[in-house]
Amino acid sequence: MVYDSSTKLTWQRMDDRIRRTWQEALAYCSTSSLRGHNDWRLPSINEMQSIVDYTRMGPSIDPKFDVEDTTYMTSTTGIGNYSSGWWVSFSQGDIYVGPKGWSKATDLFDYVNVQN
Repeated sequence: MVYDSSTKLTWQRMDDRIRRTWQEALAYCSTSSLRGHNDWRLPSINEMQSIVDYTRMGPSIDPKFDVEDTTYMTSTTGIGNYSSGWWVSFSQGDIYVGPKGWSKATDLFDYVNVQN
């Protein structure tokens, strides 16, 4: 676990390397009992962007996190388009809107649980 004192959020230190769709990730996080806690959820775009470290690249996140140099989904739905969601790329810290329901396994995104 990684505790962020500025946001008061506890983060999963690493994902389980299983790719999931947006709906699957929401369900997985909400039913997770990691470390005996049952209040895990998929982070919002603002929460996810708060852990980006723009002084680093590949991945652009504090090394106390063990994440892949890839794109991670958030719980935030795209503005005016409910079939899209916000994503954070830890390659360079980019954020963008992309489809929620991608069909190819290589296009599914990772997730990180966050706890209040």
